[in-house]
Amino acid sequence: MSSDWLTVPVLGNASPALRQRARGVARGELVLQAESDPASLAAELHTALFGLCQVACRDAVLRPNCALNTVAPGQIQHLRLLLPMIQDRRVRVYCEVKADQLEGLAVSAMAGLGAALLVLHQWFHQQGRSARIDSQQILLEEANRGALLYSTLDDHERRLLKPKAALQLPACRAAVLVLSDRAADGRYADRSGPILLDGLQQLGADIAEYRVLPDETDLIQQHMVALEAQGVRLCLLSGGTGLGPRDCTPDALSALGLREVPGFGELFRHATSEITPLAWLSRASAYQFNRMLILALPGNPRAVAEGWEVWQPLLDHALAMVEGGSHP
Repeated sequence: MSSDWLTVPVLGNASPALRQRARGVARGELVLQAESDPASLAAELHTALFGLCQVACRDAVLRPNCALNTVAPGQIQHLRLLLPMIQDRRVRVYCEVKADQLEGLAVSAMAGLGAALLVLHQWFHQQGRSARIDSQQILLEEANRGALLYSTLDDHERRLLKPKAALQLPACRAAVLVLSDRAADGRYADRSGPILLDGLQQLGADIAEYRVLPDETDLIQQHMVALEAQGVRLCLLSGGTGLGPRDCTPDALSALGLREVPGFGELFRHATSEITPLAWLSRASAYQFNRMLILALPGNPRAVAEGWEVWQPLLDHALAMVEGGSHP
């Protein structure tokens, strides 16, 4: 039995891992009709066959005109095959495809899996060894909010694939503050706050406050102090993180003497710079106010949605640390 991933390189897709926010995994088996020694079979697979499987898998997933592929080849950032289970005359094969968006990834994984299994089947047939393809299925789809499993994973598969648990915040008191002069005086409707509010509600958070405020340092600070005193544990701010003369959100938070968590801002800028280089001008960041985590996002609705999606995988552990937890 082998448990090493053997990776299929996808040339021309050097996007950073932080953008690989979704994946699809498919699983299938090749069943041999005659008993084989697992050790010798593993040696055959890894020396004679895996290169052929790689090529077939990559071509199937990246073929732009294949009816099965709804994901453009340029969007796929990572592709790998795994042959970890060789026992009871069964060779278990997995194909994993990663990209920025979830749609179509599981189907692409099935296409790659099918191609690899066909190579294995043909090779054994040429060797005069009967085999059949069995149990092809989409195993899981996963995005930042967690994994959707289509089949029960055994302990070995859980260690191998490490599916994400869905993020839930059922006991977390949260607040959303939108900081915008124009939205506060009614010159335009707030569009970023509802995005954050909906995101929190989907996670089951207890919403303590949702308010639109003008870009005023004193008001921001007063609300931060009040929310912390009310036991709010997660406060999402939108607006005031740019370079304009009225943009004062990070300055107001720093003036309170709060502990900055710069990694949140670095992650946001790195991720969203692939969409626009202007992301590097953002002062989005995160702060700790005693047991309250504050996330300061831009005011643009698209940037808010991107930032919320990028930061979600960090929230569970960050909130636990703010509460006094330790690293896993």
